[in-house]
Amino acid sequence: KLVEVPATVRVVESYPQYVPVNKEGISPKDSIDPSKFPEGTTFEYKEKPNTGSTGDKDVTVVAKLGTEIVAEIPAKIVVVDSKTQYVAENKENTQPDASKSVDEENYPEGSKFKFKEPVETSKAGDKETTVVVTDKDGNPLVEVPATVVVAKGYPQIVPVSEGNEQPSVKDSIDPDQYPEGSTFEYKEEVNTSEAGDKNVTVVVKDKAGNKLVEVPATVRVVESYPQYVPVNKESISPKDSIDPSKFPEGTTFEYKEKPNTGSTGDKDVTVVAKLGTEIVAEIPAKIVVVDSKTQYVPVDKSNKQPDASKNIDPEQYPDGVIFKYKTPVDTITPGEKDVIVEAKDGEDKLVEVPAKVKVVEGKEQLIPVNPTEKPQARDSITPSDYPEGSTFEYKVPDGQTEPFDATTVGDKLVTVVVKDKNGNVLVEVPATIKVVEAKPKPIETPVTNTPLTKDDIAKYVKVPEGGKVTNVENVPDLITPGKKTPVKVTVTLPNGKTTTVEVPVNVTPVKGIE
Repeated sequence: KLVEVPATVRVVESYPQYVPVNKEGISPKDSIDPSKFPEGTTFEYKEKPNTGSTGDKDVTVVAKLGTEIVAEIPAKIVVVDSKTQYVAENKENTQPDASKSVDEENYPEGSKFKFKEPVETSKAGDKETTVVVTDKDGNPLVEVPATVVVAKGYPQIVPVSEGNEQPSVKDSIDPDQYPEGSTFEYKEEVNTSEAGDKNVTVVVKDKAGNKLVEVPATVRVVESYPQYVPVNKESISPKDSIDPSKFPEGTTFEYKEKPNTGSTGDKDVTVVAKLGTEIVAEIPAKIVVVDSKTQYVPVDKSNKQPDASKNIDPEQYPDGVIFKYKTPVDTITPGEKDVIVEAKDGEDKLVEVPAKVKVVEGKEQLIPVNPTEKPQARDSITPSDYPEGSTFEYKVPDGQTEPFDATTVGDKLVTVVVKDKNGNVLVEVPATIKVVEAKPKPIETPVTNTPLTKDDIAKYVKVPEGGKVTNVENVPDLITPGKKTPVKVTVTLPNGKTTTVEVPVNVTPVKGIE
């Protein structure tokens, strides 16, 4: 006879257990509810779970009382991994979204994610964190180790570009912080056509084109300044081609290649800015090599100052530049004067150019009245004071046909115009021409057998001081009375010029004794 014995069958369920990849020491108790089993029950996995890769892993929990197997419960282990999350450094320590450090699709609907401890985002670097995952009811599912990379933007210095050339985006971030194959681009075009600090955003994407992070950075657009230097200037400072205050403290500056100052003109140079051995920026610049010109001015007893702009070429400078001498020029005394011309653009001094001012004076020239040969302008100045090939001429005053009146005795003020070999006027020099005459006195003498001598005749000619009688011609005899042919007397003036005067001779008869 069969006996029916009442019994109980307990149906137990398993629970998906979430574990991080490569997790060791997984407890089988977390796959079932131990309270559903007799006291003293032990639990073990039939086979060691594989946590070396992500995904759902089928396992069997073996429940034992002593050595007796009570039950074998099929279960699942869900092996989950984290994702490296990239966030931008921020001083406010804004917290990242923890769900971005895991794959939400691996968890039940409604799961919640948070970081176990706040992540330090105010300082760049790799931050090791733990993402705590709970189900929709707040029950813990798993704690997943993760890494948050706090990325930093770097200030980049670039030169002004008329064509709005774009900076290298990789210089605004550290490419090594990101996965291999990442791409970088500016969110918006950077305005490099004007100097200033430009706030930019670098968009970083992985090799599949997924955006990893947007990193704020600064691009500093710096300009260069034309540096004006005298020809053959040594020791030019590259700091004068840029604004050093626009660069980090400790930056040093050098020219990529030594500028050529041996000839005038615009010279293209590159200023290399370095921090230690690292190149911060290369800035194209210009050096304008300028020269001076010798200026000729006449002596001026009131010390009238020359025009400093005549010592340089104003066309080599920007509009509005003012030129002046660093110290007053001595124009009272003749001679070559070394001067410094300062070129200023407003309050900014562009350059100091060494130059020369040659202070010249005219010479007094002595000529006879009504000269047979016109006086030469070169004799009213010192030709060696001027460049080779210079020409000299007297200036004819307005309304006159001659530079001066040589028909009357006296001091005549003239102006000598000096021109260079190309016909450019160098200077106008005041001078004096002294018009003199050798005035003869008629010789009156009675008939005599004694002839006139040269010295006798010289006494009848008034010679200008410093001059002398150098020749006498047509000396008549005094034997017969009457007017004789005038004696021709040549007088040499102090400056070597000669003039000839005629001395009348009248021989009177001797009266007999009555």
